[in-house]
Amino acid sequence: MAYPTYERLKYLLSYDESTGVFRWNSTAYKTVKGKIAGTEHQKGYRKIKIDGFGCFSHRLAWFYVHEVIPTGDIDHIDGDPSNNRMSNLRDVTRSVNLQNAKTAKRTNKCGYLGVSWSKRNKKWIAQIALDGKQTRIGGYDTEIEAYDAYLARKREIHEGCTI
Repeated sequence: MAYPTYERLKYLLSYDESTGVFRWNSTAYKTVKGKIAGTEHQKGYRKIKIDGFGCFSHRLAWFYVHEVIPTGDIDHIDGDPSNNRMSNLRDVTRSVNLQNAKTAKRTNKCGYLGVSWSKRNKKWIAQIALDGKQTRIGGYDTEIEAYDAYLARKREIHEGCTI
């Protein structure tokens, strides 16, 4: 991803930290001054095209406010990719960003984060990953028990956890 210079960014766009919205400052690119910048992209993220390059608005917001290009992932603390308020953004490592998962993957059949069914043990298994290493928390009679155990452990070991 190519970033514009900080001066170019401020010339083209204004950013409201309290709403997380970028608006065009100029009529560059045949835009209307004051119009909300960018388009919704994959999974609810917003992308703004500047000088031929698409930039995610959450990364531009960090740059706009802090005057430095983010070094890691920009994590949406509340998990909502459309909420680009500065209070909802943090520059974190990929590992910490992944730790902030709030919902199970689509492939998870029970729908609970960190929980799966063990045919062999006839139990709901809670397990968690940290630094690429999977750890089994335990086997439980119900999905809810397994999920509660998972959440308790997640809150202990995942610095990125916000649930």
